[in-house]
Amino acid sequence: MSSIARAVRTVAAGDGVYDGTVVERITRHLLTGGRASSSAIFPQLSDRERDILTLIARGLSNPEIADHYVLSLKPSAPTSPTS
Repeated sequence: MSSIARAVRTVAAGDGVYDGTVVERITRHLLTGGRASSSAIFPQLSDRERDILTLIARGLSNPEIADHYVLSLKPSAPTSPTS
């Protein structure tokens, strides 16, 4: 039986089929009690980007995130070099 047919039958029976990397991440999450270093989750992000991602995950809107960082949502006007 092909792996696709086996997966379809498994899902039809009410079970799940997960890629090995998903199983690995779930296992790691369970073994650490859900605690993982935030830098390990998205190592390519800066600390600020990771903080903003956390605020987004908490449901904050763009204006609320801007307020959190005391930022303006309006883009600044381009400046011309002075001579």
